[in-house]
Amino acid sequence: MTTDAAQAAKEIRKAIKAHGLKARVRSSNYSQGSSVNVTLTDELPATVAAVADFAKKYQWEDNHSNDLPQARFVFVEVDFSEAVVQAAKDYVAANYPADCYDLDMMPYRILRGSEESTFWAAYKPRKAA
Repeated sequence: MTTDAAQAAKEIRKAIKAHGLKARVRSSNYSQGSSVNVTLTDELPATVAAVADFAKKYQWEDNHSNDLPQARFVFVEVDFSEAVVQAAKDYVAANYPADCYDLDMMPYRILRGSEESTFWAAYKPRKAA
């Protein structure tokens, strides 16, 4: 018998694939709960946010529904390849002064969308999900 978390992971994976995205989607069951972990790679911050918004309906806390399989927790995160991290570092070196506050963390802030920049438009010009 397949658990609700495994069924939720399967439905999330199917929806992500239908939108042309690639992700690792894993489910876990443990004492007192279950979870689904979604890991996207090199995706736009808006895409990650859209996937998180979609996936939360499979989280039991956010949707007490009997019509969807649910897990206790649903986590959506993004990993960045070394090439994308290096591209963001190069972008920062070319576009920010050397004495910029928090220069070492700026590439990661740009990648996660917490810093306004044109990096993603230049690096990965595509529509967000």
